[in-house]
Amino acid sequence: MAMLEWASRWLQPPASINPRFFDPSLMFPPIVIPRSWSKPYFFPRPTRVKQPIKKETARRIYLIRNGETADMGTQREDIAYHNHNIYAKMDVNQAVVTVRRALGPDSYLDDPPLTQVGYSGAQLVGRSLSMRSLNIHTVYTSPALRCIQTAISIINAMNLKKPLRIRIEPALFEPLRFYSKIPEFLSSDDLAFNGYTVDERYKPMMSIDDLKVMLRTELRPRDIYSRVERAVQRILAGRKEGGVLVISHAPILDAMFRLLTNREDLPRTVGDLQRMVHNYPPCSVTTLQQDPMTLKWENREHLVGPLSYWHVTTMVNIPEFSS
Repeated sequence: MAMLEWASRWLQPPASINPRFFDPSLMFPPIVIPRSWSKPYFFPRPTRVKQPIKKETARRIYLIRNGETADMGTQREDIAYHNHNIYAKMDVNQAVVTVRRALGPDSYLDDPPLTQVGYSGAQLVGRSLSMRSLNIHTVYTSPALRCIQTAISIINAMNLKKPLRIRIEPALFEPLRFYSKIPEFLSSDDLAFNGYTVDERYKPMMSIDDLKVMLRTELRPRDIYSRVERAVQRILAGRKEGGVLVISHAPILDAMFRLLTNREDLPRTVGDLQRMVHNYPPCSVTTLQQDPMTLKWENREHLVGPLSYWHVTTMVNIPEFSS
């Protein structure tokens, strides 16, 4: 009612105008709307300038641990073949597609494959690397099946125009003190049959036979560091820009981290090496970037984020040892 009273009062004709000739519309002149405003977007649209994607030139090394492996309980691949070598699905986390091996299922005992969760984690790592448009040009991996499958899953998830070929380096295999004999790794024929894209032109600095010779001599952590240091030198001898993926085992990745960052605190016992599986979870990523001025390697832990689910995370926790 108040609005009606207000309108009726303001629409009354002035005293100087005859009410017979009063037109209320004359008190409110029409609003002229520009013709351009009749379009859905009457504000000028911003001009989009396509910026060329800059090629990442920073020199980085991504230390990635292999995904979850099928070597626990009902997930063990060697147990799955106990019924006349027929593959039995005993757990939904088992691999759907098996790997053909010349030596049969017994080879899985010391060289297990990835689980379904392991594959998924590796694919998420590859997708994370792809979303950041990182210039990754080389992939090194341990000869262990779990590392090879992790590398292949990461590469496939990156959706590169030209897929990378992995370089298998036996020097990146985990500490030999953990084994009584060297596992029977996939042969070149097995790799080709299973569709694993391997860089056949790459000549590793160490062979499987060299590992067999070192089995009885690599007893202390310092012996492992000697082997890993040679692998690091081989990796650093490559391209001086872009990124390199290294897929290996927790103790080897920790050794590479300490060698590159010049850490003086080193593990002293085999037990220290064994406990590193808790510091470097499966599919964890440790990113090292070289400063172009000082040439020192720095830890860029936030460049590639961790994978977290409920109370579990792949965040790396670098262990510290008293000197």
